[in-house]
Amino acid sequence: PEISLGLQFIDSEGAYDQMLRRTAELAFVTLSESMDQSFEVHLRWEDRMAFVAAPHHSLATLKNPDLDALSAYDALLPEAGTATYRSVGRLFLGADLPLNLPMPTNYMETLKVMTGAGLGWSVLPVSMVDASLTVLPVPHQVSRLLGAIGLRGRTLSPQARALLEIARKLRPAAGAAN
Repeated sequence: PEISLGLQFIDSEGAYDQMLRRTAELAFVTLSESMDQSFEVHLRWEDRMAFVAAPHHSLATLKNPDLDALSAYDALLPEAGTATYRSVGRLFLGADLPLNLPMPTNYMETLKVMTGAGLGWSVLPVSMVDASLTVLPVPHQVSRLLGAIGLRGRTLSPQARALLEIARKLRPAAGAAN
């Protein structure tokens, strides 16, 4: 109750940039394999994801949809520079299949609403799946690594340490690390 926080909701790439400019001291991001060595990861956890479509989408009626079936429809995914896109893109590239991405957006809630409206299929965190979506039993697993980062050597304020402690207590138990 005695702590004041300033929160910004931006994509991970923007958060990395703000951290390097020292306009933020703690960020919750999708961790990147090419992350600058200036960052220290305070907390990390795996975020399991699922291939999804609207219950009324043609893909939802298929018993065993595969990447070939998905490639015939629009994909609703984050932009090409994101870790989530790279994970999904590698699957399609490895299968030599096109990935149709007409409306990229980095906001997962927007992707969920667009998918639920039947505009295409997506890959979303399992924690976001509800009755507006059908999980497609695609035989590939996708996950991303999320984490709380700060600048190496920078001492976190009491506010940031308190927020980090709350995140430690709330993070998903399955796949948690650190």
